[in-house]
This record gives sequence, C-alpha cells and structure tokens, in this order.
Amino acid sequence: MEKLQKAVRLLERIECYIIIVSVAVTLVLCCTQVTFRYLFNFPLGWPEELIRYLIILIVYVGASVAVRDGSHISVDLVPTFFPATKPILRKVSILLGMVFSTILIILGAEFVKSLMESGQIAITLEVPIYIVYSILPIGGALLLFHYIFGIIEELHNKKLQKENNR
Repeated sequence: MEKLQKAVRLLERIECYIIIVSVAVTLVLCCTQVTFRYLFNFPLGWPEELIRYLIILIVYVGASVAVRDGSHISVDLVPTFFPATKPILRKVSILLGMVFSTILIILGAEFVKSLMESGQIAITLEVPIYIVYSILPIGGALLLFHYIFGIIEELHNKKLQKENNR
C-alpha cells in the first residue's frame, strides 16, 4: 500500500504541475493575443486555438484533482435532514462518477480513433487533432483512477481501524 501511495502522490504532483503550467501559459497567451490585436492591430490566430486546447486540458485534469480532494460541487440537502443517508448517497455518488468516467474513456477512445482515421489537422497549430482530444480518455482514466484509489484507501483505513480496535 505504501508504494501505491507514493505513486499516487507522484501522479498528484504531476497533475498539479500540468494545471499550473497550463494556466500560466494560457495567461501569457491571452495577454500576447490582446497586445497583438489591440496595440499592433495584428491579431494572431494560433494563440486562440492553443488557449482553447489548454482550457480543455485544465478542465479534465482539474476534475481529477477535484475527485481526489473530494471538492466537486454537491447538494447536501438530503444528508442534512437525513444524516443516515449520507454513507449511502456517497457510495451512489462514487458509483455514478465511476460509470461516467468509464463512459468518458470508452467514447473518448472511440472519438480519438475516428479522428486518427480521418487524419484531421488542427487549423492553425497544424498538429493532428487526435493528439488534442486524447485528453478525453486520459481525463476519464484519471477520474476513474482517483475514484478507485479513494475506495482502496477507505477500505484500507477501515481495516486499520478494525485492527487497532482489537
């Protein structure tokens, strides 16, 4: 379990660095685009496309970080009035998240495969478009991984509590 936790911590750091770098690059590109467009009256086409793709990356990697931290938006009306339902609703929520992640992986992989077969190229960046949309199945895999690791960690903690209570 200790090796798995180390690997997960490494993955978490990588995810955070990806988000930080992507947000920083997006900010610089936005400022560059505004500068060229309004000061030099010479709009650039490629920053807008790259910004769009970076935002997609930020969303999917950010969603996996939110799953890891348990910070997705939730409505807690039912558990507030009926506290006994909280564990059941949590399990249902995790199950639905895992189903969504699996669907995202499957459909995202099919979409990427169809883009590979079509040979489409990003308009201004001139890179294969399937590279950009590979974030769909990768993001789904990150989400699913964090859901599964959360379950493993919870089961491990329960096992340790039982051993300590003996």
